[in-house]
Amino acid sequence: VWRTDKWGYPVESAPPGGLIVARFLDSVTDLDSAWTGLTSSLAGLLCASLNKLDNTEAIEPVYSFMNEGISGSGLSTNSSYLRYGILPRENVCTENLTPWKKLLPCKSRRGLSTLLNSAHLQKYSTYQSVGLHVRPVCSTDECETVGLELRQTLSLVIDPVLINQRADKVDW
Repeated sequence: VWRTDKWGYPVESAPPGGLIVARFLDSVTDLDSAWTGLTSSLAGLLCASLNKLDNTEAIEPVYSFMNEGISGSGLSTNSSYLRYGILPRENVCTENLTPWKKLLPCKSRRGLSTLLNSAHLQKYSTYQSVGLHVRPVCSTDECETVGLELRQTLSLVIDPVLINQRADKVDW
């Protein structure tokens, strides 16, 4: 749980556990089957129990969640095509951080991902949240073709007392 009184406001708001927000195309005729297929696919991709986000765990928000990305022909703006589901007990662990790191451009071999040792994150952090955000974007300046943008997020709070193993040494 994010502790606003200690850490301030988060850069990106994220509830504890697993969250999926999906807006389906107007052409989808069976939203329940599409939702089940999406959650099952993401569960397999991320090694998480997101497939437990069935229709009883998801809602169709009506008055919130504006479209992200472009809107237009073939892209739904109808709120009945939106699903929102949370699994509050789905924790970040080695099994789902590893496939998340593999989606990074340099995989887990270079850059930021070399610092993301799952064992250390579990041991020294008091808050972890990983995210995948996909939205439709224009592929060209004229927006003749639509592509997808994948944005990965990682929020961590590292406790200096835990990492230094001394309560009097909290400076970095």
